[in-house]
Amino acid sequence: MAAEHGMSILEFNEYAKSHKNVDREIDGYLASLDNLPESLIIDSRLAWHFLPNSFKVYLIVEPLTGAERVFLASRTDENHASAETASTDIAERQRLEQERFLSLYAVNAGSWRNYDIVIDTSHASPGEIADVVMKEVAGSVGSVQPECWLSPKRLLPTQTTRELSSSRAEDVWSSVLKNGFDEKTAIDIAVYKGAFLIVDGHVRASAALRLQRTLIRCRLVAFESEEVLRGQNVSEFARTSTSMSHIYDWEKAHKFRLQSYPPWLEHGSFGR
Repeated sequence: MAAEHGMSILEFNEYAKSHKNVDREIDGYLASLDNLPESLIIDSRLAWHFLPNSFKVYLIVEPLTGAERVFLASRTDENHASAETASTDIAERQRLEQERFLSLYAVNAGSWRNYDIVIDTSHASPGEIADVVMKEVAGSVGSVQPECWLSPKRLLPTQTTRELSSSRAEDVWSSVLKNGFDEKTAIDIAVYKGAFLIVDGHVRASAALRLQRTLIRCRLVAFESEEVLRGQNVSEFARTSTSMSHIYDWEKAHKFRLQSYPPWLEHGSFGR
């Protein structure tokens, strides 16, 4: 549709804000797919909303990695001078889409609660991601939604590395070496402004990093404004539980570097 109007996708998102027929046309098309007899894979920001009976998969990625992929893909419908400009354009496109979706439908397309499964594609191969999706589609989704499969390199510690040298940590590591990594036991996380904070499971997250796992099962305890603990929202939990020194120690202990640090943590800017 953007090409038909002689616009970039970013320009077309701006155009769509004042031309409601654009969304009506897209919405009608999506809703019509619900009546088709064959099975389909649909790539759409709002299919979860218009096709409520579908199996909903949300693919996420570290922003800089996503921008690099878009830039290197050299798509004919997008033109970026560099990965950095691609990152800026993608962020602006997402902001415009979120504003429009909130205005039109009162929905937050970025909320993990909309989906059956959330998968972090930052460090996993397409084959690994497909395997996880197909296993979940086959019927292994639990009662808690969404199922979350994240890269351990995206998880932020909320305590010091002191526990990693405890006898319990050594017991967990010995068990992993003997029996393999337990896929069924999830690490509890909270999501705050795009950062994944470990609520419980630092030792298991540490073991996953040592084994160079690309995906591990996580349980979403709280998302953005929700409560992590009774009377404590995610913002308070983030402010009181983590710090840059925690992260630096975590990186040093596991011999890796995060691709980026949360701006709100580096600059001490916490919302409510």
